[in-house]
Amino acid sequence: IWLKLLGYKIVWTVHNVLPHEPQTSDDVNAAQYLSRKVDAKIVHSRFTIEQMNKHSLDTERLTVIPHGNYIGVYPDKITAEKARRELGIVKDEVVILFFGQIKPYKGVDNLLDAFTKIKMPKTRLLIVGKCLNEGLKQKITNAQKKYAVNFYEGYVADNDVAMYFKACDFVCLPLKASTTSGSALLALSFGKPIIAPRIGALTDLPDSVGYLYDPEQSD
Repeated sequence: IWLKLLGYKIVWTVHNVLPHEPQTSDDVNAAQYLSRKVDAKIVHSRFTIEQMNKHSLDTERLTVIPHGNYIGVYPDKITAEKARRELGIVKDEVVILFFGQIKPYKGVDNLLDAFTKIKMPKTRLLIVGKCLNEGLKQKITNAQKKYAVNFYEGYVADNDVAMYFKACDFVCLPLKASTTSGSALLALSFGKPIIAPRIGALTDLPDSVGYLYDPEQSD
């Protein structure tokens, strides 16, 4: 409100209609208020508009702009072979990567459960990202002791991003909820196929980007 009084135009990029983790005592009311007060809104997918309507947010003064890619954003000077050497990964291993902030809705617990069940030989799982959830952190740490799981916890510097993507064969993002996935666009920007549920803005991606599964399907 103060910014508007000072003459500023306010634009809301609706990355998430509602936060995945509660931020206020009434996140729906806060989002409704914000949607009415801003001068313009940007969404990355028609799916977001459906979610805004579901929660009775204002959809006037709105523009759909697809999420851009990350090609050229991060330094990309490392080869796949060197990336694997840096991470101590055997040359002929199949490497699955999860990359991004590790939160309950990201589905890392489901990924660990699936990985420990499939028992594929010469297959390694890399989990890379900051984790503030102690329960999830402990589960990943325990899995690391028993299975071919590498956990790189913490913020990833820009110069190191390419190393993880160059080292992997594909990226798995088993999201339980999603409006927009920057991690999916980042994976595709490095030319890596993704495994992810067909939800949210991921429904806008063509089938050729990897394997987009029905989240309602058992196993």
